[in-house]
Amino acid sequence: MPRARKGSAPRRGGQRRGGGARSGTQADSGSSEDEAASEARSTTSECASQLSAAAEEGLGGDAVEEQGQQEDLEEKVKEYVDCLTDKSAKTRQGALESLRLALAARLLPDFLLERRLTLADALEKCLKKGKGEEQALAAAVLGLLCVQLGPGPKGEEFFHSLQPLLVSVLSDSAASPAARLHCASALGLGCYVAAADIEEDFVYEDTEALCSELRTLATDSNKYRAKADRRRQRSTFRAVLHFVEPSPGPSHLQGGECEEETIRFGLEVLYVDSWARRRVYAAFKDALGSGMHHHLQNNELLRDIFGLGPVLVLDAAALKACKISRFEKHLYNAAAFRARTKARSRVRDKRADVL
Repeated sequence: MPRARKGSAPRRGGQRRGGGARSGTQADSGSSEDEAASEARSTTSECASQLSAAAEEGLGGDAVEEQGQQEDLEEKVKEYVDCLTDKSAKTRQGALESLRLALAARLLPDFLLERRLTLADALEKCLKKGKGEEQALAAAVLGLLCVQLGPGPKGEEFFHSLQPLLVSVLSDSAASPAARLHCASALGLGCYVAAADIEEDFVYEDTEALCSELRTLATDSNKYRAKADRRRQRSTFRAVLHFVEPSPGPSHLQGGECEEETIRFGLEVLYVDSWARRRVYAAFKDALGSGMHHHLQNNELLRDIFGLGPVLVLDAAALKACKISRFEKHLYNAAAFRARTKARSRVRDKRADVL
């Protein structure tokens, strides 16, 4: 309120005028809020008429985009395969790494089946003539190809053609530790997936010797390992021993239960509730990395191994309804936010004038 001039009495009715201004502000605020609500409703109703067409267009666009991405990936994989026979070791390693990432991220079984002989020849040369990192990458790619091709006759033939090379590098004490490690992983993964002869009813007979070794590892206190590593090792092998060691009692059932782990992917859930199941999951996770969830959703081999059933296909009508619902909610929230912000801005401006 402006300061009164010196020597003059303040005007009467100032309070009344102020009250009138405040009342007017309240009235304007109420009308602004009504306008905001009306504007939000009208904006939403305008958007609602466009929802069905937009959703249908979005569904079609997703399918086209998915097909385009698949075709682009196949073209890139062709380039990577061509580079596997390059004279430069650096180029071959780059191609192997790119191929490894591509095979872990997406499924390309039909595309790879057509090129399995070319891939087998290229990987054979990388394993024979390559050194260190190149051998390790070639073995990793070989394991992923086994996962992609699956347990059929062609996948089994592909694995058996390269199995002797994996064993050779694994047995070579002069080879790099990384190469031997990846060859061992690829060998185990390939045998599990593609070898029709590894035994389902296999039972380890010398259980007592195994338990004795596990007890030693579960109480290991060698100082040459870091304290944290020793603690982790003891904890891990205690848990394994608890599972392997026979339980007391007449039934002599295998004791020890694995702590259940829940893996959520898409709309599905995988329960890992045994040591064997956990080890199988860990082996595939090491090979596939961040692509594990994609393969759990779409790879028939993994779904069969973990008992997930056929690939889940959502009903088109349900999928369309879900997309419409989310789209409508987004539009409504955006319209309400704009209207609310506009109304509050008007009120703030009028209050500023009065104060």
